[in-house]
Order: sequence, then structure tokens, then C-alpha cells
Amino acid sequence: MNWICFQLLKPKNWSWVCLVFSLSSLHCAAEETPNAQALYQRSHASICLSCHTLTSLSKVRNKEVFINQLIAFQNNPRKDRVMSQIARGLSNAQLTELANFFTQQEGPDL
Repeated sequence: MNWICFQLLKPKNWSWVCLVFSLSSLHCAAEETPNAQALYQRSHASICLSCHTLTSLSKVRNKEVFINQLIAFQNNPRKDRVMSQIARGLSNAQLTELANFFTQQEGPDL
């Protein structure tokens, strides 16, 4: 074992050692980096999480119910100044994104 460590520590082998460590760190960083779609969903979810808790929003397990609640705020049968304004600013695609995000959450942390 000492012989292997000694061989790796020779100046001519440093380039190989650096290459191995840099490739392994790139691989680890790639595994931990969330994809663009997940970041997009989290950015929309942060709007909701500025007032609500993840636990309260993820209690609704049915996507249609979640979307219908937001549509009710958009169309004003449910009246709330803040929620109505926020819901009106969301497109149908964003409503679906939020429903997908919150109905798939299982824990209290993102």
C-alpha cells in the first residue's frame, strides 16, 4: 500500500492524480445538480411557499382538486385579495406545474 501511495506522489504522476480527482468531483456534482425542470417547478412553488407551508399545500393529493381551487381564485368565487391576484397571474401550464409539484411532495422539506 505504501508503495502505491509513493508512486502516486511522484511529480510525474500528479497529472493523473489530478485528473482522477477532477473527474470524480465532476461526476458527483452532476449527480447533485437538479435538472432545469425541477428548478423551474421550485421557482413557481416558492411563490406559494412565501405564505403557505409545504405540509398544508401537499395535503391535497388530487391534481384536479388543486387546479380547481386555483381556478376558483382566478374566477373570483373564492374571494381573497392576495390569492386572487396571484392566481390570476398564473397560466394554465403554471397551474398544472404547481399541481404536479405539490401533489408529488411527501415531506416537509423541498
